[in-house]
Amino acid sequence: MIHYKDIAGHKFGRLSAICVAGRTKSRLVLWRCRCDCGGECIVTGTNLRNGHTKSCGCIKREIAYDMNASHRLSWTPEYRIWWAMIQRCEYEGSDSYELYGGRGIKVCRRWREDFEAFYRDLGPRPSSHHTIDRYPDNDGDYEPGNVRWATASEQAANRRTSTIVTVDGEDICLTEASRRAGVHPETARKRLGRGWSQDEALGRAKRVHGNAAKTHCVHGHPLSGANLYHRPDGYRDCRTCRRESLRRCREGRTVERPKEAT
Repeated sequence: MIHYKDIAGHKFGRLSAICVAGRTKSRLVLWRCRCDCGGECIVTGTNLRNGHTKSCGCIKREIAYDMNASHRLSWTPEYRIWWAMIQRCEYEGSDSYELYGGRGIKVCRRWREDFEAFYRDLGPRPSSHHTIDRYPDNDGDYEPGNVRWATASEQAANRRTSTIVTVDGEDICLTEASRRAGVHPETARKRLGRGWSQDEALGRAKRVHGNAAKTHCVHGHPLSGANLYHRPDGYRDCRTCRRESLRRCREGRTVERPKEAT
């Protein structure tokens, strides 16, 4: 006959003993208990009576949470972004250190020492597609007034290699200026490479070519009236010279280039 002290229905801390659940190898009686939090566990009667076990483990978890998460945001995306920001600016072993800390970019003391200050200044992340971006000064530090929540496309437009143009007194990247003007960014970029002005590249002004002030072509024909031809790219051309060039092409008498000396 098995002898043990019946503690069914008794409460020990947060645990209420329900029934015997067996014995340990050392013959200690095991009790199935229900915790106030709703969980269940199996504990020896000895640990229940001497106060060694008072819950299913929820007390320990609550203490750890209170000690390690004063702001209770340690598991949020904002906290991970804040921590990654510090790592790439201060930890030389980081894969991104050369692009941030190696360039002299720092995190301001207010944010470095207090995540809650960082969270108050920027607020919660608008969506899962946003992360932090240094704007408007891409070479500046992480500090209030120079950091924003930005999407991937907004960050791509704010790279160091981005071309900055001035539109209506505002300095913006060429990609954003092209989007506002309805011009493809690559078209605007090629136009600037050919020496066009910013307004001409964005279609905000008519292209003015180098021969705009000429009154006659190289053969002496007037560049006016019926003899003036406007090419699709805006260049002013001589109709007489164009007709002569086409005539020579039809007759097969195009001018040959001089051969290079050998």
